[in-house]
Amino acid sequence: MVFLENNFKSQIDKWIKGLTSQTLIYLKQVLGILTLTSEAKLSRPTEIALRVLKNKRIPDFAFIPILDGLSILGVLTILSKDFRNQKSPLIGFTYENFRDKDISIVVDRNKLKYLASSLKNSKVTNINRLINCSGLIYDSEKGLLQYQEGKKINYSPEKREIKFFLLLFKNQGKIVYYKDFARETKSSNYQLFSNQGKTPHGELKNKDFASEINFLRRDFEELTAKVGMPRKEFNKMVIGVRKAGYRLVCRKSS
Repeated sequence: MVFLENNFKSQIDKWIKGLTSQTLIYLKQVLGILTLTSEAKLSRPTEIALRVLKNKRIPDFAFIPILDGLSILGVLTILSKDFRNQKSPLIGFTYENFRDKDISIVVDRNKLKYLASSLKNSKVTNINRLINCSGLIYDSEKGLLQYQEGKKINYSPEKREIKFFLLLFKNQGKIVYYKDFARETKSSNYQLFSNQGKTPHGELKNKDFASEINFLRRDFEELTAKVGMPRKEFNKMVIGVRKAGYRLVCRKSS
């Protein structure tokens, strides 16, 4: 039993370290819902947890890795005729799928309790919800964007420009390809070229998404200008990689 716990703990640590700070915020919300319903001695706790989760608005950038991770760890099992026995990755599964499809969930209470306890005691849970890159600050919980000590504007993490920024931040220093941005932002072109998700992501041509993502990059630049970020600083932060995509370089703000 000790071996199993140690193995499970190492899996948890590895998984948590791979999550972004904003995803961790939503993970704690999901675990809180599952824990409350499982400990309330309700006649059908998983049904109530499912109902609450379906009414909770969770962006796909957080929901998909959370669901995937909980499935891999065996904390949560999704029972659905559309996704039966599919452990990981949950290909094509989005929050809308979760809300709309006829599914049920099974929760392993022991693993849930162990995970919740580990997350609570982990230093990772103290990660600031604020994302700061070169003085551009985004509060992923409140949906507020600002540059250094300047004015703040409300901008939801569901907006395409913020999804662009969050994906770059998650992969800072690495190239994020045009088609990866298109998938993350659920662009109409992505639906078209992927044949509504039937064509594997790896088979899609990156160049097919270059134009729309270049426009998205421009829109994000305009958004940062609204909070006072100079174009010169923006160009140092978001680096274009010819015929590939973009990468994010975060510098210490002066």
